[in-house]
Amino acid sequence: MLSFPGNQNRQQESGRKSKEKGRKKSTAHFRSS
Repeated sequence: MLSFPGNQNRQQESGRKSKEKGRKKSTAHFRSS
């Protein structure tokens, strides 16, 4: 697969978003427990 800079940026963005989602989930979990 060829890697384009734009595609890489998109992957990094989605990864950052998923990380943020996970962080929010973990904080909510801590709060509930």
